[in-house]
Amino acid sequence: MRTLVWFRGKDLRIADHAPLVEAARDGELIPLFVLDQHFFAPERARELPHRMQFLLASLEALARNLAHAGSRLVVVGGRSVDAVPALAQRLRVDRVVAHRWVEPFARARDQKVAERLGAHGIPFVLHEGETLVQPGTVRSGAGGPFSVYSPFARAVRKLLPEVGAPLPAPKKLPPLPAGLDLPPESAIPTLADLGIAENPSVLAGGERAARARLEGFLLSHVGAYPAERD
Repeated sequence: MRTLVWFRGKDLRIADHAPLVEAARDGELIPLFVLDQHFFAPERARELPHRMQFLLASLEALARNLAHAGSRLVVVGGRSVDAVPALAQRLRVDRVVAHRWVEPFARARDQKVAERLGAHGIPFVLHEGETLVQPGTVRSGAGGPFSVYSPFARAVRKLLPEVGAPLPAPKKLPPLPAGLDLPPESAIPTLADLGIAENPSVLAGGERAARARLEGFLLSHVGAYPAERD
């Protein structure tokens, strides 16, 4: 089976990445990132310089991690709703996999992608992973959202046993399939390409830096939560 693994802006990692692990288990995989002009056009990128600096650093780290494991990140430009279905057809993949996004604009985008892929018989499989539990599952007894924290927390705790352990990062990934008819690829832009000045105060991007921040938080701040949470 040949799988197109579509990385988006919130899952630029190889650890705990169910779509990547599933694709590697089932056969050939093609990691993809789309430089969607909605975000990466210079005039748009300059409106959110700190977010873009963090995103580009994370994207560079993802490319290095995939290469270290034996694969390669394919980077193309264009609108995601056009680029992903077109590339899936061109590369003759059997499915496209990604992590689900929950925002309304993202759901609308993914619906368009699913429809265009489905017209050519290509499934679009979305995995949960943006939130700790699946959106819509934490409901009050009346079926609506909670308005008070304590009963909300109790409801979440009941669902936590269903949450599996984080998936380890694959140590080895298959290389890109031989003979791929790849379109012209795009380089990951630099801040200079986008006309953005680097800000040294912005958090470092990439999953290694993220794990270091999490470990520091757990060591220094979590212990005070019961006393300082209010």
